[in-house]
Amino acid sequence: MSGIPEAVEDGQTGLLCTPGDSGALANALHRMLTDSPLRASCTVKARQVVEEKFDAAKNARLILDRFEAIVEGRADW
Repeated sequence: MSGIPEAVEDGQTGLLCTPGDSGALANALHRMLTDSPLRASCTVKARQVVEEKFDAAKNARLILDRFEAIVEGRADW
């Protein structure tokens, strides 16, 4: 499964296109190149998503916590 749905929300953090639709891709690229407010907004929002969801230290801590819960018998799943 691709990580794209976790990172890109169409029109908010980027633009999505149907795979294989070169016309849609060309339009999306043109839109990003010519629409400065959209580009700036997507840049800021995309960075926020990456910092919140893809922080390696934070995610490693969550995994470690989960393993510790399993070892200690307090896992609730």
